[in-house]
This record gives sequence, structure tokens and C-alpha cells, in this order.
Amino acid sequence: MSLSRLWSVYRFPRCYPPFSLFKTVVWFFFLGILLGNVGCVAPPAVTDSPIRKTTGNQLLEKLDQKEQAITSLKALFRANLQGEGFPLSYRVDGVFLYKRPHTIRLKGFTRFGGILFNFLLNGDRYRLVLPNEKQVFVGDVGDLHPSNAVNLPVQLSLRAMEVVLGKVRGAPEDSVTFVEDGDRYRFDVHEVSQGQNLHGLPLLTKRVWVDGQHLQVNQVEYLSVQGEKTLAIHAKDFRRVKDASPIEHTTIVLPYQVQAENFLEQGSVALEFQEIVANVQLDPKEFALTSF
Repeated sequence: MSLSRLWSVYRFPRCYPPFSLFKTVVWFFFLGILLGNVGCVAPPAVTDSPIRKTTGNQLLEKLDQKEQAITSLKALFRANLQGEGFPLSYRVDGVFLYKRPHTIRLKGFTRFGGILFNFLLNGDRYRLVLPNEKQVFVGDVGDLHPSNAVNLPVQLSLRAMEVVLGKVRGAPEDSVTFVEDGDRYRFDVHEVSQGQNLHGLPLLTKRVWVDGQHLQVNQVEYLSVQGEKTLAIHAKDFRRVKDASPIEHTTIVLPYQVQAENFLEQGSVALEFQEIVANVQLDPKEFALTSF
């Protein structure tokens, strides 16, 4: 919030004879010194100001509370896909199911209602089914390389959903630093598992921006080992979502528009949600492999 400042208005002193000329000269002399000193003062550099550690910890605690308030989630969305990895820019309608702590199901449909892909993530293991190609892929989610027209939108959608769910903090052992960035907070995640930089510190792998007024995550950037930006997610259009829990403990506000862009593969996915329901009862069969 900008602060209004009140500037005093100075008037020339009235000069009376016989010393009016002398007083005027002396007044201008001191005024010149004053203005000269003001002009010599260098303006403060526009830099990121560190947040006190207690404030940074409180920010993480509030983000953790937001993330823990969602035990399950069901969402209907439309995805706009663009990039060199796709033959044409096109839309995909989909459904997203989530159950804490790390179970996700993502289904994409063709415009005729057929299943384009069916993806299940349980912890670090995934299963991807492509009915049209009659192909099934199983493996570790870390090996889900975004080099083809199916893996790329799935990977980008997962990254986008991490922002929606608030899963952006990183591992407990990672080092986190905080700064104030304009009207937003930013915390930088230095991932211990990725090694160290030339100064012997953990590598900076992720930057997260949080709206300073409502404490909503609205931007995340992933960095390579060389410090280059590889992936960016932007979230906006935050709204209160329906909470199906019998006892509503807190107001849940989530973004209805999220865009994820991969700069290495030059592809992007823009998600626009039509409906989001939090803490909804989900059939366990939805997360069973037999339901594919």
C-alpha cells in the first residue's frame, strides 16, 4: 500500500528595511546549501529486502495450513495446449482427482467424449494409459520425460496442480530464504539433493511468489543447475471453492486459471477450471488400477 506524504510549503520571509537585502542574500545562501546537500544524497537502491526469519516461518506455516486444509479434491477443467511438441494447438477437457497425501488421477477427454489419456500417480509411481494407441506406461514419476505430445501436457498439468494444491514448499531438508519483492513475498528453495554451487551452498532450484495481501501462491519458477529458468507457473482468478466437509474449518480459496510453460520443450498448458470441490468423498475405486 502506498504511503501518502505531506510536504510542507515554505515561503520567502518578508524583508523589512534597512536589512531586507542582507536578509534575502543570507536566506538564499543557506537555502542553496540545504538544496545542495539534498541533491548529493544518492537515492536508495531498489533491491529485494530480506524478511525477518519469524515472518518467513509464519509465511510457511500459513501456506502449510492452506495445503493441509484440503484432504481431497475434484475438479473439472479445460486445458489449452500450445507448443512445438503438439501438431496443432487444441483443447482438452479433463477431470482431476486428488487424495492426500500423494494420490492423483488425471483424465483427459477428446471433444467427442472419448478418453485421450488416463493417468494415475500414487506417491512416486505412475501409470499412464493411452487407449487410442493401446499403450500403457508404468514407472517412476521422475522418469516421465516431457519429450512427447502426451508426457508434456501431463507433466505441465501436474506442476500446475501442485500450485493449486499449495504443494510448493519443497523437502524439509531444503534450505529456504525469504525476501520482499514489491507487493509480494518470495521464497527461494535451495534443494540439498541437487548438490552445491561454487560457494558450497545448496543449489537454487525453485522460486515461489506469494501475494502479500491474501497469501496466495501466484507464481512459481523452476531453475536448472546452471540457474536458467526451465519451467514457470502463473496462477490467477482466485475464488472461494465449495467445501464438502461436514465441518468447514476454514475458507478455501484456489485459482481458477493456471498456466504452466516449459521453456526447454517450448510447450505450455493453460488450465481453466469450471468447477472445484474440496474435501469431497471419493470412491477408492477411482484410484485403483483396475478402474483403468
